[in-house]
Amino acid sequence: MKFLKLICINVGLLGATALILELVFGNWLQQNPAKRIPEISRQAGRTHSFRTHGLTGEDVNVNFYRNKEGFRGRAKGGNLRQVLVIGGSTAIEYTVPEWLTWAEQLQSNLNAINNQSISKAVDVINAGVAGQTLLGNKIAVDLWLKQIKSLTPELVIIYYGHNDAVYTLGEFKNNNFIDPDSRSIGVKDQFLINSAFAMLAREIKGNMASWVLNNNYLFDYKGNELPSQSQVFPSISSNARLFRSLYPNKLNGLIESAKVAWPHAKIIFVGQSNPNCYFENHNFYRSSHRNLLCEDLLAVHRHTGKIIKSLQKQGNNNIYYEPLFLDNPYNRYGSSDAIHTNSRGSKGIAEKLTPRIKKYLDF
Repeated sequence: MKFLKLICINVGLLGATALILELVFGNWLQQNPAKRIPEISRQAGRTHSFRTHGLTGEDVNVNFYRNKEGFRGRAKGGNLRQVLVIGGSTAIEYTVPEWLTWAEQLQSNLNAINNQSISKAVDVINAGVAGQTLLGNKIAVDLWLKQIKSLTPELVIIYYGHNDAVYTLGEFKNNNFIDPDSRSIGVKDQFLINSAFAMLAREIKGNMASWVLNNNYLFDYKGNELPSQSQVFPSISSNARLFRSLYPNKLNGLIESAKVAWPHAKIIFVGQSNPNCYFENHNFYRSSHRNLLCEDLLAVHRHTGKIIKSLQKQGNNNIYYEPLFLDNPYNRYGSSDAIHTNSRGSKGIAEKLTPRIKKYLDF
C-alpha cells in the first residue's frame, strides 16, 4: 500500500512539474508573437556565441542574437524604411557574423547608394527561421510577423528555394503525402503549436536532420566556380510532380497571407542559388555530374516564376519574381556546405541582390 501511495505521489509530482514547464516554456500564456515559432521561442532575447574553427570554410567568431521580437540583431530604431527578409537558414545565416550576413550587407549597400538622404535610410529586418518551406513562411507570417504592430515593411523579400526542393519535392510520398496546408487547425495542431515539449522534440529532430543533410560537402572546398570537368544537364523535374506536391497551394497561401498582413508592400520572391551548380537558365545547369537538388531547385524556380507572371497578368502588381540564382552569386569557396554560405558567399549574394532590390525602392 505504501509503495502504491509512493508511486501516486511521484506521478503527481511529475505531472505537476510537466504542467509548470508547459506553462512557463510553452506558448499557452505567452503574449509575445515571436514565442509561437518553436525555434524563436528558445532564442528571442538571447545571445549565442561560438567560433566556427574552419567548419564553414573560414574561422570566425559569431554572436548570434535575436531581439525580443524574434529578429536577428539589435533593433535599429528611428523612422527608417523597412525591408523585411523572410526565409530559412539561408536567410538567417547562423554561422555568419551578424554584420556580414547578406541581409546586413544588403542594408549597407542600399544605404551607401542613398547616402545623401537620411529620410530614405533602409532597415533590412532579418526574420529568417531555419528549415522553413513556403508553408513554414506562411505560418510565420500568420502566427508571428503580422502580429507585430511596429513591422510595416515597404518591401518583403521572400528568399526561397532549397527547403521546398528538399522537403516538398525530395520527400514526396505519393498517396501517403498529407500537406498541412490542405487541412484546418485542430486540437492536435494547437497542441503542436503551443506545447513546450512538442517544440523541443521538433528542435531536436530538425537539428539532427539538418546536420545530416547539410554537411555532405563540409570539407569539399574549391576556389574555382565549378569542378573542371563540368557538363550541362537539363532539369528533368516535371510540372506534374510539383502539382502533386501541392506546391502551388503553398506558394499562393504565402502570397495571400503576406498581402493580408502588409497590403501596400511589394512582395519579391528571390530564387536561391546553389554552390554546386552553375545555372545557365530556367531549364539547364552546369555541374560535374547529374544533381537532383539542382534539378528540383530549377523546377521550383521555374514554376514560381510562371505562377507569379500569371498573377501579374491578373492585376496583382505588387508581386515580383527575381531569379537571383541565374547570377550564380557564389561558388564553393563562398559556401559552408551543400546549401549554406559563409561570409564570402554572403557578400556575393548582397552584391548581386543590391541592384535587383534597389529598383523597387524608388531612390
